[in-house]
Amino acid sequence: MSTWVWLAVYLVGFALVQVLLYRYLRDSRGGQTAPRGSEPEGARAPVERVADRNPDAGGQGVYCRNCGAHNEPGYSYCRECAGQL
Repeated sequence: MSTWVWLAVYLVGFALVQVLLYRYLRDSRGGQTAPRGSEPEGARAPVERVADRNPDAGGQGVYCRNCGAHNEPGYSYCRECAGQL
C-alpha cells in the first residue's frame, strides 16, 4: 500500500477512536440524555436553605442536595461535588 492509503486509514481510525471515547466518557459521567427544558415543571428537588437546617446560620447560603455540603449564597454549583444547586 502506498503512504497516502496508510495515512488515510490511520486518520479514519483515529477519528473513530476519538468519537467512541467521547461517547463512552459522556455516558459514564451521566451525560444528558433528554434535551434541556424537557423536564416537567417541579421535577427538581427544592433547594434547602441553611436556615432550614441550622437556625443559627442566619439564612446565609444553601446545602447541596447531592452531597450535603454548605455553599455560600450566590453560587450556582456546589464547591464540593460541582452539582447544580
